[in-house]
Amino acid sequence: MAASTTYKELELRVKKLETGYARFQVIAEDAEIRQKMLNSVTELILWVDKEMKILWSNQPAADLIDKTVEELVGQTCFNAFTNSTEICQGCMCQTAFSTGRPEQGIIQIPHGNEEGTFWFHLGIPHKDENDLVSRVACITNNVTEKITFEKELQENESWFRKLFESAPLGYQSLDEHGNFIGVNQAWLDTFGYSQEEV
Repeated sequence: MAASTTYKELELRVKKLETGYARFQVIAEDAEIRQKMLNSVTELILWVDKEMKILWSNQPAADLIDKTVEELVGQTCFNAFTNSTEICQGCMCQTAFSTGRPEQGIIQIPHGNEEGTFWFHLGIPHKDENDLVSRVACITNNVTEKITFEKELQENESWFRKLFESAPLGYQSLDEHGNFIGVNQAWLDTFGYSQEEV
């Protein structure tokens, strides 16, 4: 009887191992799928510790600086991406460590004497079993083109506003119902109204 009990125990252990292996395969496949998904996005995704050392990176982050993911792991993000010895000014990931909340904003990375590049920066904290932030997921996207476009648009709007206001002829701007949106000084002088009256 002892031999059959031992056999049944072994059989149960084998079934548990088979179930555990099957679960491991599912987890491994899920991890592989997650990795492929995270590598297919355009955003740079890093997993960093409190010293801002990279624990994990997606492929686009490594591709940006012509390195492998393995070469990034262990480096500080600020050294890897900006060749600096100091944390980037306005780093949202550093702020997320302090606040324990997701933080986002735009940071500027200067390049020499140039204005540099602008990055949308999102830091998402991960708390450990003691409810302390131990790691932060850093998600960044280069928004330099958008920022540059917005600055140029503001400059153009300012230039057209000056042109409109200083024109020697009277100009008016109306909405689709015929209501005044704006008039220039020449128009006010011609018709004798003040800006408030219009």
